[in-house]
Amino acid sequence: MAEGPGAAPPPHGCPGTSSAQAGRAAACQGCPSQGLCAAGGPAASDPAIEEIKEKMKIVKHKILVLSGKGGVGKSTFSAHLAHGLAKDETKQIALLDIDICGPSIPKIMGIEGEQRQMLRNRVRRLRQRGEDMKSERGTDLSQSTGPRAVDFMVAMGHVDAVERRFWALETSTDWWDRIVLQVWDESQWLRNFRMRKGTFLELCELLSPALKRKDTRMRATLTVQKRVAIALWKPATLDSYQSVANHFGVGKFTVGVAVMQVANAIV
Repeated sequence: MAEGPGAAPPPHGCPGTSSAQAGRAAACQGCPSQGLCAAGGPAASDPAIEEIKEKMKIVKHKILVLSGKGGVGKSTFSAHLAHGLAKDETKQIALLDIDICGPSIPKIMGIEGEQRQMLRNRVRRLRQRGEDMKSERGTDLSQSTGPRAVDFMVAMGHVDAVERRFWALETSTDWWDRIVLQVWDESQWLRNFRMRKGTFLELCELLSPALKRKDTRMRATLTVQKRVAIALWKPATLDSYQSVANHFGVGKFTVGVAVMQVANAIV
């Protein structure tokens, strides 16, 4: 087998890279470096390794969650761990799913396909700011500075940095805000939440000290009423997490967090 940094141990009976039988001997059959040895070239190190090492230097603490078996809850545990660490607003937390066969973190966090959407939104905002600056200065940026004028302006500091935000789906909360809170009568509250609206509001007031959260630069926090409503709706209706998430305009992961938060506050 070819020698080099990170190379695997040679197979039993390997003739060695300097032998005339390198890559041709019976022991070479099935070796991943057979073709390379037969060509007489050394095993090249993967250039991406050094690039990854360099980029990971800026990450102060790294936690690797792994297992030799699938379906044991690695992604679920990682999502909950990241959510718990992110409660400290002085820290920046990132969650990376390296499962190339079937990454589930985007599904758990309710952000499937959001990278493309976020990039489209960013380009749209930058273009709009470029148009605004063009109007203010009376300059045709597209003609004077080329098609990448906005990118150049950002690099030079002429355009404010795009506000940081989570990759989150644009969801509607009209059902909760306009229908449940404003239209539903007592019978609908009893049937779906197992309590009257007045009792629900009293419960929210009692739990408010434990459940109230501050808005962050990333996103606005859920109201206490919505947290409590999610926690009551889930066991009362036996709906799936995804169904509850769709009703309240939140992510599926948020539903689980809200249920746990309310349960802990009550206990």
